[in-house]
Amino acid sequence: MPGSGKTRVIVARCESLLADGVAASKILLLTFSRRAVGELRARLARVLGNETLPDVRTFHGFAARLLADAGAAGRSRRLLSEPAERAVFENVVTTTTLASLPPSVSRSALFLDAAAVYVDEIRRSPSDALARLRQLATPRLTDLLALNDAQKRCRDRLGVADYDDLVARAVALAAEPGAIANTLRGRYQHVLVDEFQDTDPLQLALLEQFGAQIFAVGDGGQAIYGFRGAARDALARAQVSLGMAVLSLDESFRCPANICDLACSVRPSSAPLRSRLADGGEIAFRRASSRQDEAEFVARAIAEAIDDGIPEREIAVLVRSAEPTARLIESELRARGIAVARQGGENVLDDLAVDAICAALKAFSQPAETERWEQLLAHPVFGIAPLPIRLALAAASPRSVDDVCELAERVDAGSRISGRQLGTALRSASAHWDANDPVRAARSFAAEADALGFVIAGDEPSAQRSAGRIVHFLDALGDVRDVRARLGLDASSSAVFSALLAGGDSWRAGGQAVDEESGVRILTVHAAKGLEFDFVIVADAVDGRFPQAWRTDALLSPAELETARACGVDLGTRAEEQSAEERALWYVAVTRTKRKLLVTWSATELDGSPQRASRFIPLDARTQEALQPSYLGLLAYTPALSLADRQSPAAARLGRPVRTSTMETWLTCRRKFYYSALLRIGSDERGLKAKLGTLVHRAIHGFHTTVRDFRAVEGGAHAAWGSTLRELARAIVAADDFDPFGSALEADAAMRAADRLLGRYARELEASARSGEGGFEVIASEERVAYDVKGIAFSGQIDRIDRLPDGSAGLVDVKTGAFKKEKAMAEAFLKLQTASSEGALWVKATPPGNPQLALYRHAKPEARTLQYLYLDARPKPAEFVDAAHADRLDVSADASALAAIDEVLSQTFFEPWTTAAVTSLEPTRNARTCRYCEFITVCPGYLEDDD
Repeated sequence: MPGSGKTRVIVARCESLLADGVAASKILLLTFSRRAVGELRARLARVLGNETLPDVRTFHGFAARLLADAGAAGRSRRLLSEPAERAVFENVVTTTTLASLPPSVSRSALFLDAAAVYVDEIRRSPSDALARLRQLATPRLTDLLALNDAQKRCRDRLGVADYDDLVARAVALAAEPGAIANTLRGRYQHVLVDEFQDTDPLQLALLEQFGAQIFAVGDGGQAIYGFRGAARDALARAQVSLGMAVLSLDESFRCPANICDLACSVRPSSAPLRSRLADGGEIAFRRASSRQDEAEFVARAIAEAIDDGIPEREIAVLVRSAEPTARLIESELRARGIAVARQGGENVLDDLAVDAICAALKAFSQPAETERWEQLLAHPVFGIAPLPIRLALAAASPRSVDDVCELAERVDAGSRISGRQLGTALRSASAHWDANDPVRAARSFAAEADALGFVIAGDEPSAQRSAGRIVHFLDALGDVRDVRARLGLDASSSAVFSALLAGGDSWRAGGQAVDEESGVRILTVHAAKGLEFDFVIVADAVDGRFPQAWRTDALLSPAELETARACGVDLGTRAEEQSAEERALWYVAVTRTKRKLLVTWSATELDGSPQRASRFIPLDARTQEALQPSYLGLLAYTPALSLADRQSPAAARLGRPVRTSTMETWLTCRRKFYYSALLRIGSDERGLKAKLGTLVHRAIHGFHTTVRDFRAVEGGAHAAWGSTLRELARAIVAADDFDPFGSALEADAAMRAADRLLGRYARELEASARSGEGGFEVIASEERVAYDVKGIAFSGQIDRIDRLPDGSAGLVDVKTGAFKKEKAMAEAFLKLQTASSEGALWVKATPPGNPQLALYRHAKPEARTLQYLYLDARPKPAEFVDAAHADRLDVSADASALAAIDEVLSQTFFEPWTTAAVTSLEPTRNARTCRYCEFITVCPGYLEDDD
């Protein structure tokens, strides 16, 4: 149980054995991390003083020593970095014939990711279990077994291994007469194991080979490593295979009683955790409006705790998934001058110094791409102002490294290092790169460009971390190069670097343990296991992320998974296993607390989509927070008024022009329409998505004040247009009248997104102008219009009005979001008509069509076409990756769709409001899919739709 003294019991057991006369050399302590090894050794040293200490090792470290002691039969092999492991496995998949899948699937990145997980699970399985599985295997299972065999042969041929290989080879050799068997069966009398619930099948098999008494401590409630191969029933297996008896430790010396109750609330069938502490802990729950607001609230709570006397190192922020929440909170804390120590979930490639080196190598890989040089020269590590870089690159695209170096020397005013120094580093690194030595290229650039200097100027722990990660990066680059060369693959600089990036998605950072640093800890729950703090904040407690949603298996059928399980090979994750592990993570997170716990979540995602509080948060706490105003930055929040179910006819009259955009609100939720469109109450705070939209639309409007004629356009014109649009965006942000972004991080994210969206807009302008229809002229942009439909006054703003070759008009609405499918507009309007006729208009919170453009044709009856222009790209198919998409509707050809939207609005809006027949305002009928609005706190639909 958490805080029950499990490690203390291990130490006491060891002390007792030594007091009984057992020699220290006959005692072995095994655990799972170097940090745990250090802690155990320190505790033993404090208790035993100058006495000889027992042997304390990780499972992997012990297996490595066994193999080394065995001589030639178990000679140690080179351990591969994660990117090099990926390169080996990718080659194995490429060279292995798979009967159950076509090459187009088996060569995909998705298959590589899924197959790698299964092969890892297979090679952790005992040989007898694999033998049984081979006899019953389906073609798909046979393919996975073939990949496992091929990977083993490839690793043997290369003489390389990973940590799991060490244990697997030790277990295999222990089954045969020899040095390993003799060592295991005669060297130790007692083997003590810490965190026993985290053992995997191979480690259990290794323990079975010891001719010694096994003593282990563990907590099944903290079994959180099933995703990386830990046996999901390790404790139950040990009772059978090792004949172990169970002694319970059910009292916590760390957690107050109410903290214990909250932790155990998600595990009602388990034994309760009782507290030995007399005082209760402090527990609070808080809902924020957005992720940025949540980060700000957490930072303020930490600042107040520090002011109250809690040391920084006694405060921890725990997250289920590190990004982007950890980065947002870190930014807010550093802005307040609070020291931060991060560990867990960080990728080696995310380190700022490593990222600067990667930027140089990417530029060498794609020297013709001006954007690559811009990313390098404007990298924050070097401190060169980005705007002069962009202008200089736009004026004369560099054709060589020498051109880039000369450019850097001209624009380095005020930079951290001189342009001459950066140029020298680039020339030196480029020479090594061209000689196909990417490791020397990266090393020389890191040294000569002083990539580490930026973090050294910050704090010593950060500099030490970055230095260690540069070393990891260089070692991995060398690993990948050597593996590809020995496999006969392309070992050029570009190929090696591309392979490293392909295998670096899950490359977790190592190096200095976070508990050795000063500052507030920001950790994943996995990284926090074994630690304790006075004040714990569990952030981003959102359903779908904590707990994470279970996904069905895409590669193996349920029957195939059960076949493997029946043979003793633990493949895949069942829904109940996923649920149990997520509950264990909550249990671990909450029980890190000694005094004070705060749980936070946000009502909206970064893109504005709604989120629900974690189901692990007690229902009464969720309900109470739902009835309170959300934390919204530093602004005063005006809560929505309570609304009776029925309104008088007088209250249903529209007293001002209705904005066209509010029609979507009406179709979504009448109650929200009442508050926002009629009463005009609530906060005026605008999120990042709204500010980004304003920025993009202003830049486009400014562009079309001078560039209007698109009737005779030459190919490639989009490049100059895109550059102009981006510079306009930067000028707008710098202007005094622009709504400022909430933080430097938010501003940087918005500018990056604006650059991308405006570039797509420029490309779409050129594509439309050269489509063969004769081009068009932009006769107005951001034009305000007023019109009347069936007695109701409307007002709106049309993003763009084009004059088409036949003299008619085309209306264009620019969207910064992504389109979903072809010809969505016409189909959506018809679906809206069907939904209305079936009385299901509010079954889905988001209506199946936005009627803005359809209404604008009443303001511009000469319009021939309506067009939504989506600037955000879809990731697939490939042709949409870097392109905008136009959803176009012809007014005459699609008259039925337009008639449908008029009919729906007449029945549900025009007629009821002109006759004052609106007497009730229903809430949404499905709060799970409701678009977030600030009035949800008074919406009964939200509270009714709960677990």
